[in-house]
Amino acid sequence: MIEDFPIWLGGLGLGYLSHLFRGKKWQEIIKMNYKDLEQLGVLSFRNRATLIRNFLIVRRQLAGQKIELPNNIEKKNFEKEKKLKYLQFYKENYVDVNFKLLEDFPAWLNGIKLAHISNLFEGKEWYEIIEMTKEDLKNLGVTTSNARNKLVANFWHIKRELVCYRLC
Repeated sequence: MIEDFPIWLGGLGLGYLSHLFRGKKWQEIIKMNYKDLEQLGVLSFRNRATLIRNFLIVRRQLAGQKIELPNNIEKKNFEKEKKLKYLQFYKENYVDVNFKLLEDFPAWLNGIKLAHISNLFEGKEWYEIIEMTKEDLKNLGVTTSNARNKLVANFWHIKRELVCYRLC
């Protein structure tokens, strides 16, 4: 099972990290915490969380019983915390439209996880962009329907907020 640690890491899709654990015994490795992994050179938040979760599973299996998680950083649900921060950011900038953020359209696109298409909008102002239809976006080079749908839904919301802002 875990005695061949590089193969075990490979099974998690993390085989490329095996060089970081060279010279360490697996019995020591599975006792590592989040900070230990960071100091060792596991820099990705997601990779550390994956390792900690799987270390706990191995320790639980070795103990032959369910163990209680320590009340520290290992116990935190990192993905949930990350999602909550994003939702807060989204509410503050997209539900409640942040027109200042729209002035920096590539940054605005990054907030909705579409930064990879920001080059398609170079030279265009946000108030021109929000008038685009799905067909316009397709012709511009936005190839996936999911991206077009996301953009058009956000454009609709921005236009609605503009009308409300002018009337209210």
